[in-house]
Amino acid sequence: MLTCPSKKLTHLDCPGCGFQRGTVAMLKGDLKASWQVYPPTTFIWFTMLLLCVHLLFKLKQGAKILKYVYIVTALVMLINYFYKFFTNQLI
Repeated sequence: MLTCPSKKLTHLDCPGCGFQRGTVAMLKGDLKASWQVYPPTTFIWFTMLLLCVHLLFKLKQGAKILKYVYIVTALVMLINYFYKFFTNQLI
């Protein structure tokens, strides 16, 4: 796995820390482990899949749908980041 430069320099997780491990778990078919490692993995891959479908088939409402999916994905990433940050600080 690649080392996170942010974590290496600051010793703090970045908002994307865990995505690689979550993706590997998802590719192995272990969705539960993927969710436990990094919940936004599912949202990020769904967003990218939807983007590809929109670019290939020119969905009528694709841009509007993508905008809302991007917002939801970003919110899930932020919630996960703050949850990890504050729970790790309390331990």
